Amino acid sequence: MKLVESIVAPFSTDADLMYLIEIYQEMKSKYSCNFFYSYLTFSPVSDLESQRYEDEYRKRIVIPNCTVFYDYLKRIDPLKLDENVERKLSKAKDDDQALDIKHCFLYPFKKYSKFLEEFDTFEKLYNFILEMDKRLFENYEKESERRKSLPESERKYLDDVCMFFRLVKNRFLGEGGIAGFFVYPQLFVLHKYIEREKGEVKLYLNVGSDTYEVAMIFKEKCEQLGYNYMFKVMVGDNHEQDKLDKMCIYSSCEDFPKFVQIIREIIKEYPEFEFRKSSLLSGYIDGVIGVGTDHLSDNDEVSNSYNHIMCDICYNVLNEFADEIGTNDILGYMKSNPSALEALRVKIKQKASERGLSYNFICLKDSDVERINEAQVSY
Repeated sequence: MKLVESIVAPFSTDADLMYLIEIYQEMKSKYSCNFFYSYLTFSPVSDLESQRYEDEYRKRIVIPNCTVFYDYLKRIDPLKLDENVERKLSKAKDDDQALDIKHCFLYPFKKYSKFLEEFDTFEKLYNFILEMDKRLFENYEKESERRKSLPESERKYLDDVCMFFRLVKNRFLGEGGIAGFFVYPQLFVLHKYIEREKGEVKLYLNVGSDTYEVAMIFKEKCEQLGYNYMFKVMVGDNHEQDKLDKMCIYSSCEDFPKFVQIIREIIKEYPEFEFRKSSLLSGYIDGVIGVGTDHLSDNDEVSNSYNHIMCDICYNVLNEFADEIGTNDILGYMKSNPSALEALRVKIKQKASERGLSYNFICLKDSDVERINEAQVSY
């Protein structure tokens, strides 16, 4: 059986389509604004779960990955790095690009390199920052007053050490409103970006707070097999922990079968992990491996996020049906009219096709399907 034949397109079942309508009707009954994307892609975790997300994220993701980069920084000559960055800055197109270069390369590194000796491990630096945050959080006014009373040199020291921490950690975080903590081999040296061809395929996983452990197992397996990889997990110490797509693996069509095989191995080898669906918008392999594709437009003004595109399609199609049926009546009407439910499904597929997605698969482009099939033959 070909791998793509095991992909179940979004809204293939009546149950999923009815749930989409239920979410739409609930949102419309509560809000005049469009919060459909949040309804479809977020699910708040409990306070107890939230603490475990924070702990697992810190232990499994932040400390191990930042430590690799931190140890690499210790081997760099600060003066040579700063000279190299200054050459890059002289070619910067504008102030924004210059700032991005400075942040990417921790410029001026000579200013921050002293902290590598003071905090000989990243974990010690992290704990220092956490303790500062804790004191501020517990009694902001008292701590702020205490800080104001410090000599200027001490205040500057605290500002610098906080900035150094942010620069190290922020190398792994998304930019320009992009969520997630990114992990890929090139991050551990001073090259910030990896190029993947347009039309990349994404694999979505949701294993709750165990996602962070699964992510590192995936990373280890890729490295053992010599595969290049790139993935992100949702930041575990803020609202991102509520996102349903807890992990997103970026893949070329050629690598797609390899990555699916690794995920299947993890599911089999670790039965204690509870894999579950990420969102209604994805296609699925084996019921829990979400599939989607990005970059359907060359227009930078238009969102190329698969979830945003599909949310937009579903919302507009449901609006059309609701205009005829009535927003408050659409759920009951669809329950009693199977032909109308099928018409809704067909309309979503048509609109997805108009946006460049496959009519049959929705979550992929037809060209993706062909390339994955070719890759599986060679794989």
